[in-house]
Amino acid sequence: MLDNFLFSLLSGVALAALAYYVLKRLLRRLFLRRHLRCIVPYKPSHTERVLGARD
Repeated sequence: MLDNFLFSLLSGVALAALAYYVLKRLLRRLFLRRHLRCIVPYKPSHTERVLGARD
């Protein structure tokens, strides 16, 4: 019983961490693409250049 509870707890934590990581990456890509050009129109940052090249 205790092992099953610990396993479900660990798997839930791992799933939450994975979902948080994926959402954070997606949100960062969206925000970088949308807002960085407004903030820094004269000098695109390194991350924006990488994102533009990747897409």
